[in-house]
Amino acid sequence: SKATVSVLNWRGQGSTGAHRESAAMSGCCSKKQCGGATEKTPLLQDDSPKVTVDVKAGGVMQLKVALQNMCCEMEVELVEQALTDFDGVVSFKVNYLGKYVSVRYDDSVTSPMALVMRLNDYNLGASIKAATQGQTERESLTTWCCGIAGMKLWSIQSVCLIASFWVGRGVLYGIIALGLFDLAYAVWMKFRILGIRGLATMHTLMLSAALGAVALGNLNEATALLLLYSSSRILQETVLAHTRRQVERCAASAAFPNTATLASGESVNLESLKVGDVVVVRAGESIPTDGAVVAGGGHVDEALITGESLPVKKPKGASVLSGSILLDGTLDVKVTTVASESSAGQIQEMVAEAASGKTERDTRVEQFASRYTVAILLGALWYAGTGVVHQDMQAIHSALVLLVLGCPCALIAAGPIVTTCGITSLLSKGVFVKTAAVLDGLRFVTRVGLDKTGTLTQGKFAVDAQWKGDKWRPEYEKMIVALETRSAHPLAAAVVNSHAGCMTTAVNALGTSLDLPTVMKYHSHDGKGVSGTVDGHSCAAGSQPFIASLLPSNAFPASLHEFLASHRQHSLVFGTVDSEVVVCYALFDNVRSNAVEVVTDLKVLGVVPAIISGDRKGAVEAIAATVGIKDYNGQLLPAQKVAQVQAWQTAGERVMMVGDGINDAPALAAADCSVAMGAGGTALASHAASMVCADDNLASLPLAVRFSQRCNTIVTQNLVLALGPKLAVMALTLSGIFQPPLWVAVLADTGCLLAVLLNGTRVLFW
Repeated sequence: SKATVSVLNWRGQGSTGAHRESAAMSGCCSKKQCGGATEKTPLLQDDSPKVTVDVKAGGVMQLKVALQNMCCEMEVELVEQALTDFDGVVSFKVNYLGKYVSVRYDDSVTSPMALVMRLNDYNLGASIKAATQGQTERESLTTWCCGIAGMKLWSIQSVCLIASFWVGRGVLYGIIALGLFDLAYAVWMKFRILGIRGLATMHTLMLSAALGAVALGNLNEATALLLLYSSSRILQETVLAHTRRQVERCAASAAFPNTATLASGESVNLESLKVGDVVVVRAGESIPTDGAVVAGGGHVDEALITGESLPVKKPKGASVLSGSILLDGTLDVKVTTVASESSAGQIQEMVAEAASGKTERDTRVEQFASRYTVAILLGALWYAGTGVVHQDMQAIHSALVLLVLGCPCALIAAGPIVTTCGITSLLSKGVFVKTAAVLDGLRFVTRVGLDKTGTLTQGKFAVDAQWKGDKWRPEYEKMIVALETRSAHPLAAAVVNSHAGCMTTAVNALGTSLDLPTVMKYHSHDGKGVSGTVDGHSCAAGSQPFIASLLPSNAFPASLHEFLASHRQHSLVFGTVDSEVVVCYALFDNVRSNAVEVVTDLKVLGVVPAIISGDRKGAVEAIAATVGIKDYNGQLLPAQKVAQVQAWQTAGERVMMVGDGINDAPALAAADCSVAMGAGGTALASHAASMVCADDNLASLPLAVRFSQRCNTIVTQNLVLALGPKLAVMALTLSGIFQPPLWVAVLADTGCLLAVLLNGTRVLFW
């Protein structure tokens, strides 16, 4: 079975194709719909459609394989060559920075050992990688040992260089021989595996330059080139290892636990937990892995994982999710899922996959890099040919310099290193970005559409005043409350709360302690209200336009008009019984404490804020005046919100939509970039969004936009760092003003790569 791909564009809309799902961190190779609003699902979902894969009977498993010999972004092609069309592989993604490949495979066709052996056939140094952070120490030890092995060659060469001062220049041949053997072996391995395409690598360029220097009799040049090349490989691996550790620390700070306390009191790393172990969780601690409560009890905050805004009671026998926080009590939890397969582990894995993606700019840079290398090679061949024909040693030397400058690694890594660090850093700040393209696209946003309820406001309505009609009877209130318990709208929750306190209690106690009547023929009118039959009476509850559409004209008495006039800035819920308006609730929702500051920040960033809400115009107008927004619309149905988003797009604006409710999902899907306020939002809104603010903090909006703009600045700096020094050396070489030695070209090439890596990691420290 063949591996498949799913690619998300920056609008968060999926597209499929025959490309390989190996979108490396470096960008070298490019390569669910919500089941219902009430279903609690993780905030971060891989919403991109998948190409259907026909696998044989058996389960599709996932495996991470460490690739110790991956030293360059161009090595990703080796992984593709190894796993493309390999029997049993369903899909795979390569992470260059993490030096691993994540493989989904059919366990009835292949096995982990077969996959490792296949990758080692390509000299990739493959081994099975543990998916948890406890493996970090072992991986660091492996990296250190490999660094020592790499330093052996450099050390021997250095000893030979020192000895040459006493023994003579002949010792330099030892340095050159060792370096040439190392390069020749790498070139041969690439050629054996990839054929002629395997020759277009950094090793080939360096080997050609070193051989040319030897042929010209420039032993000092050849020695300096090989020593600097060996040194640069050690430095590059050191920088990459440091970057990996920083990324791991940053991801680890994203509210996910690293250790667990066993029932015996022993503290252990997550990877050592086995199914059946019992861990103890105390108030204020994060639950380390998915499990079942075997003793104790308490309330758990699952907002970060499911989006559920209310604490969930967890008695004995209840299941719990990793990453959720115990608010009170103590739980003894029996482990049912290993850490790598838990809810928190899946979220971190999705973030890692997002960081392995690439942007449209990365694709263009890759295309340019491939043309750049070909052009440099052709130029070097032309100069070498000219030098041979005319016996011009300077032209031949220029060809060797061009060969050294032809490696595109720094150019290819310029964007992906920033994307990886950026997505990881945002994760630690409670912002889940689903794809690399989304992070890059945020800098283009010119308009942000804000829902009112739960976005600009706290989403916690309270009944401030109540109007009752002349025909009001106490039993009518229970009829309206019974109807509203079926609704998921926050206004309905407020009506229930005014009657019985907590809505959760009301729903759990329906028909018992509250003694509410039974609702028949219930119907929810999208964005308008609800209706049904209660105790044989036709009842409805909802907005003013909805209720007016059900009643004859002039059905509102004068006293109700007076009530409406005095509560223009409130949200209203009308209740009818047998086509008579019997009650009207005036509800008020407080503005978020930082709403004004956030709106001001967005304006400073060049983003125009606007409110598009389904609430009545008077309430929307009051909120807009409070936070300083001039563009606002109220009483909009979901389809009208979509129309407004599309109107902005038609006018040439890039639109960000922010919402948290079911009614916001269509507009979120239509926007160029969409944000769900996760902690208080519904699962449907989180599915539709391309970014989730898990901590429900409105300040995450300007933070994300500013982050995208800064990342763009660093990518631009990286592109200049990747090309600038090389072009300068190239210009000096071709102009004939100054003939730089080969070691200068090596410094320009390796220095560019190191500068790009170090500059890109700055994102982690914002």
